[in-house]
Amino acid sequence: MITNKKTYSCESLYHALYLAPDMLRHCCKRFFVNGQMRGDVRVYSVHSDEDIDVTRILTAKRELHDSINRGIETQCSGCPFLTLDMWGSLEKLKINFLSIEFHTVCNMKCTYCSETYYGGLKAKYNLRKLLEHFLMTDSFSEDIDIVWGGGEPTLMDDFEENLQLFAHKLKPKSIKIFTNAIKYSSVIEEYLRNDQLTITISTDAGTKETFKKVRGVEAFEKVFSNIKKYHNAAGSGVIIKYILTEDNCSFEEMDNFLEQLNKYGLNKSHFQLSADFKKPDLGKEQAKSLIYLYKELVRQGANSCHF
Repeated sequence: MITNKKTYSCESLYHALYLAPDMLRHCCKRFFVNGQMRGDVRVYSVHSDEDIDVTRILTAKRELHDSINRGIETQCSGCPFLTLDMWGSLEKLKINFLSIEFHTVCNMKCTYCSETYYGGLKAKYNLRKLLEHFLMTDSFSEDIDIVWGGGEPTLMDDFEENLQLFAHKLKPKSIKIFTNAIKYSSVIEEYLRNDQLTITISTDAGTKETFKKVRGVEAFEKVFSNIKKYHNAAGSGVIIKYILTEDNCSFEEMDNFLEQLNKYGLNKSHFQLSADFKKPDLGKEQAKSLIYLYKELVRQGANSCHF
């Protein structure tokens, strides 16, 4: 292991772990090389609780770092997030970013998504046993950030109990939850009230018809109503996301979305504007709509708005 000179690596390779149902990943970064999407770099596949092993994870991270710096083709080849720096050795695993994407069960089927996130796969290992193993091996950083994703995290078995358990045991620096807000959680509301977490909810439409087309279900009003309830509990802890696709990027749809925000009193919220990650380029019409929506959100008093 090279330790006394600059090497290529990234924070995710050194200090992150993403828990998928049947594998562990180093990251959720996505990038394109010669028109082909890469990313979601795998640590190794998981078949049972016995596969959750800190020593094995650390070995996999060391081997990947070594291969990158030997010029060997890896899952990371061509990644723009690799940086040349004094990364040091990987003598001990200290996870400061844990993403719990524990299953692929979802009550939506969005056009920009894939079976990786709505395929219905449940975890092949026990989340609480994983927590115990990592605590016993002192593998968590004291300033850890935790993200709950999926699938839809609120549909996980014992989600609220596990959320409380991880928060109590790890006392994380931050907790972020990505939810579609169809299922309302009183525990999330409680944590929002106490400024203990933030949630990101993607809406992706300004009308019922477009919502059904993009998100695959009829839950437009329910989602906005639940966003309002969370917003009333927290205010700044709620981020409203809009992912632009070819089906929802017209100026008319943007105006309808803005009307919905005013209807539910959400125009002063925090916003995140995004696009279909599976596409290597942003279309001209989508770019125009993003700029238009950004300007209108700011004009109407958005607390923050970022791409």
